[in-house]
Amino acid sequence: MATLVGTVLVMGGEAVRASYHGYLHTTIGQTVLRDGLLPENPYHAGNGLRYYTLYPTLGALLGRLGAGPIWGFAWLNILSALLFAPASDAFARASGLTFSQRRATFLTAVLGFNALGWVGWMVASHSPEIQVPVFALESMSWGGHAWAWDARLQSFLPKFLNVSSFALALPFMLWAMAPAMAREGRAVQILAPLGVALAINPLAGGFAVLCIAMWQWRSLFHQDWRQKLAWPFAGVLAGLCALPFLLPLFQSAPSAQSLTGTVRFQHDGLMNFFGPMALLLVPGFLGIWQWKSGERNRLLFALVLAIFITAFATMPWGNQYKLARISGLLWAIPVGRWLGLQWEKAGKRRWLPVAFIGLSLPSLVLVVQAYLSWGGVAQAAPLVSGQGTLQLRQDLKFSAFPPSILEAESSAPADAVLWMHPNHVGARASNGVVQGNALTPLFSHSLFVDLPQIHNNQIADLEQRIQLCGKFWQPSFTNADGKIQPANPQQAELMAAAALRDAQAILPQRSLLVLTYISTPWTATVLENAGASKLASESELSLWLVPGSVNGAGN
Repeated sequence: MATLVGTVLVMGGEAVRASYHGYLHTTIGQTVLRDGLLPENPYHAGNGLRYYTLYPTLGALLGRLGAGPIWGFAWLNILSALLFAPASDAFARASGLTFSQRRATFLTAVLGFNALGWVGWMVASHSPEIQVPVFALESMSWGGHAWAWDARLQSFLPKFLNVSSFALALPFMLWAMAPAMAREGRAVQILAPLGVALAINPLAGGFAVLCIAMWQWRSLFHQDWRQKLAWPFAGVLAGLCALPFLLPLFQSAPSAQSLTGTVRFQHDGLMNFFGPMALLLVPGFLGIWQWKSGERNRLLFALVLAIFITAFATMPWGNQYKLARISGLLWAIPVGRWLGLQWEKAGKRRWLPVAFIGLSLPSLVLVVQAYLSWGGVAQAAPLVSGQGTLQLRQDLKFSAFPPSILEAESSAPADAVLWMHPNHVGARASNGVVQGNALTPLFSHSLFVDLPQIHNNQIADLEQRIQLCGKFWQPSFTNADGKIQPANPQQAELMAAAALRDAQAILPQRSLLVLTYISTPWTATVLENAGASKLASESELSLWLVPGSVNGAGN
């Protein structure tokens, strides 16, 4: 699987490697390296970032070795795929499966998730235009039909092709659950990988915590005092390892109205389990029926828990869909057991596992084809990897952020906040809601504001800050007829001056780095009148520094 993942990531190009969250994770990782484990929100200065930080930090660190962070995340995905096989084998072994049954379990996990997705793809009508994979493959989850399920559950493989912490957490989750499943693990065997899983992805790690607690609590009463004492010590150690990377999650969550809208392809309910498991339902029930009660009951508890969360929980951005993926891994155990038994019996029954693989392969081919096709036609990303970081694409170097302005931004005072137009050239890559301002990996300072996206959604003054951008760069007013028309030069200057004062009042003690354009001459006049100093000017852009107020009052 690692070979397949690596091939797609290499041949797919930068658009595939950056996927849906590459620039977001790069920005977060670089912010952690700059600010520490409780970083400022790089998209909304003055607010803390609420996100777990180990995975993006690892990607940013790997990128510094030379290839850049997008390649760093690609290597993490390949590593995730490489580790998944032994982790899956360990959990299947703990469930009492034989060698051939464990091989069948692995194939079921990788190929069996939405194995019949190709049926929906064949039935649907397709646009000749090549789309982002999640949209190109939406028909694999029967999108548009009443019985559809979440389009992010199109196959097992995409989690290893996109920039996501979930894939890297899965092997450690399975390694933690394996000895608990067998009821023979010692504290360190279970809690060490559990701490890693929690730090990488608290959703996967948290699920493992619930399962392990249920499986282990009775056996603790039968251990000697040394073994009993080992649990709290190992637990504290695992918690101390994971906690630094989870600290941002303990900050209060924003609660303002969402400005992003709902996820178009999100679906809730039991179809998120039963849809992708269509081919596996009967062999799974047969495998459970023929299983001895000990392992079966432990697995059923975890499976029911995962299905319940998938169907009834509500998480930001519909992230409960990830539990459907975990339930698929668990369901692969009885399916693999049954398929392995058919293979072990030899004779005529061996056609069953062969037929299963044959029915599953078309969906895998569709997924690989969708990613490679998108990589071939996708709009060129604004940033390219190189010299351990991301750099502007050659044709954007002077129109987006000329070298002298980038240098001035990087050397500006550490407390400064960058205020640029949210629709600045190159800032809006495709899927802006999940990528944010695509230029942020270039910057050494947090943005004053970004358009609504997953890391600034529901922050109380987000709408106010966006409105200030309009008043500063695109001042307009509503006339007597109720029509919006641009302000004249005098009105524009007055409105921009008021917007600058309001922006300073939001962060009164912070300096503002303001980007201006030749096409908005009133902004330069306003900044000069406010005592700002011009740091750099190149092409049609200028970068200004407006000092903060020492006493905390706006200018």
